[in-house]
Amino acid sequence: MKNSIFGLSSLLLSVLIFFSSCKKDATFEQQLAGTWTSTKVTYGSEDGTLLYTYDLVMQSSKEFDLTEKTLLGTAVHTGVWASNAGTQEVTLTDDDGSTQTKYDITNLTETQMTAETVINKIRFIIVFKKK
Repeated sequence: MKNSIFGLSSLLLSVLIFFSSCKKDATFEQQLAGTWTSTKVTYGSEDGTLLYTYDLVMQSSKEFDLTEKTLLGTAVHTGVWASNAGTQEVTLTDDDGSTQTKYDITNLTETQMTAETVINKIRFIIVFKKK
């Protein structure tokens, strides 16, 4: 009897440890949240990595800060972001509502994200690295 109680206790403890040690996969939104820096930018068929840099902070509170640096200067955008895990899309809406940009997320890992968007009929592909 003592052996069966000890065996049952051991089994229950093993099951408890197994299930408590399993890590849940991060959701699409959780993966997006963080600080991202562009490492490669392509526009049309051209490499624009030296012409464009992007620093993007996506907070879990759904707020964002985007700093775009080009040869013409620096633009800073702040606002809110929304995501759609089913379509793998992210939409950034500036605080004043004047600009809304949709990005297709074609690759997303814990450390890298590839986002595609069309600006003035030109497709931009931006590869980000998470800081």
